Amino acid sequence: METTKIAPTRLMSSKLCTLIILITCLGLSGCITSPFYGQKFASKSDEIPFTVWTYDKSKPVTIECAKASAHGGPFNGPSSYQSVASIMPDNQGMLDSKGSTVYAASIKKALPANCWRYYNYPDQYDYITVIRVLQDGKDNTVFTFDKAGLACLGEKIGMSISWSGGLSCIKRYSNTNKPIHTVFLKAKF
Repeated sequence: METTKIAPTRLMSSKLCTLIILITCLGLSGCITSPFYGQKFASKSDEIPFTVWTYDKSKPVTIECAKASAHGGPFNGPSSYQSVASIMPDNQGMLDSKGSTVYAASIKKALPANCWRYYNYPDQYDYITVIRVLQDGKDNTVFTFDKAGLACLGEKIGMSISWSGGLSCIKRYSNTNKPIHTVFLKAKF
């Protein structure tokens, strides 16, 4: 039987990337690193990998979805969200820069069909949905990232940055610069 060895530098880069993501979550109750804001899927029935980081392992993380407006909010208002999954964070965590433990909550799950809304986009990814994450009933305490934001985190690997340097990578509204706490997704069919 042949085994594959991962080069130590590649393994270290992976651990360092995870550390930077964890550091970025400082200041709020957590962040969602998968899926990213604006991510495109081939089908509405695809399983979506969810990864949420939190400081509280004693309370479940709830993932909810709703039909999206063209600008990323819930099309029928905040009361239109429905539960997708409720998952307990892992028992084993990782330490952040302040010595606090942060925990991952992960699941792969397809969204209900009624969370998607048809909207004619030029890129032919014409089905849209919006995701929010709650813990302890709160939905505005989780950082989100788009693809460029995750790349921003990757660029910080190996750089001498302050522990909260990754905060500049989070997804924000262009008109107010306030953090976006939901994740907008698209599917082709």
